Amino acid sequence: CGRPPLVLPSSPQMPAKGRSSDKLDSCDAASVASSQGRSARSAASNASSIGSEFINERIPPHQREVARIQSQTKAFVKGMLKGRELTVLSVDGQVRPCTCSFDRKLRNYNIIIQQETRSIPLSKFSDVFQGCEPSDISTPLDEFCCTFVLDTGECLTFRFKTVDERENFAMCLQIIVDGHQ
Repeated sequence: CGRPPLVLPSSPQMPAKGRSSDKLDSCDAASVASSQGRSARSAASNASSIGSEFINERIPPHQREVARIQSQTKAFVKGMLKGRELTVLSVDGQVRPCTCSFDRKLRNYNIIIQQETRSIPLSKFSDVFQGCEPSDISTPLDEFCCTFVLDTGECLTFRFKTVDERENFAMCLQIIVDGHQ
């Protein structure tokens, strides 16, 4: 391995029955080696995190933000390929559970509501709004809403539990939609 051989410190322990004090049995040696290994790994881990911090400080903020968005988008796409439980908001304010997904080629947005499936080509999405936008629709929107406008003028609104969840969903979906424009 290129590592120096393990040197065990001599200790002034009382010899165990049938053992001399200058020899350690295999269990003692393994225990010492194990604890020294943990210390080395812990020190290496700390050095690694310090090194990571050092590297992160040298990466321009814009590049860090791009990497963060790419990571979020990748996780979003993975989740959407598997299918994601969401809540659709109807014009009269009722919320209904649904399952949304992308097809494998990322061409269609599939919505399953009460065992009925609707597939919408992502190229038909014209806008992705967040919160109370667009203001010209009759659906009762709030800060937890994300509304898609299709090229037909039809709107589809989803309601999320948190603003952060809504923002992440809208941002990632907008990135995918922009790729189809």
